[in-house]
Amino acid sequence: MLASIFYMSDDMKKNKRLTIMVVIAGLIIFVASLEALLFAKNSEAFSAFKAMTGSVDFSTFISYTMQNYFMNIIEPIIITLYTYFTFNKITINRFYHLFFGMIVLVRIILLVVLFNYQSMMYYIMIALYVFYFISVITINNQKGGKSGLSQNGKR
Repeated sequence: MLASIFYMSDDMKKNKRLTIMVVIAGLIIFVASLEALLFAKNSEAFSAFKAMTGSVDFSTFISYTMQNYFMNIIEPIIITLYTYFTFNKITINRFYHLFFGMIVLVRIILLVVLFNYQSMMYYIMIALYVFYFISVITINNQKGGKSGLSQNGKR
């Protein structure tokens, strides 16, 4: 009986990977929301924005903050929803890993290039996106765990 508690079937392993992917996406959305909230309430950020753009309108600053927020969360939302709703209907193959993996990798590169070193959320967001990238390229829903291959290794 004790062995059956620790034994995980293939379906349980697949669902665990999907759950991990959904949780990481949720954490990315939470951290991005927190970052946008803190940035929008920061008067120093508004003064720097005003100095950079010459705009004195607070609504423009809020629009800029919301645009950055949506750009930070759009990839995890789309990829996770697509994966969640199609997980049992289609086969996750190498094209899925390549396509969505490249999208997440480009987002990681863009985050690193921002050079926002003074923000703690910057480092948390990069770490979460790295974990998300790993979950995207390792998730599969096929029996035997081989991506794009059948049990005997042939297509």
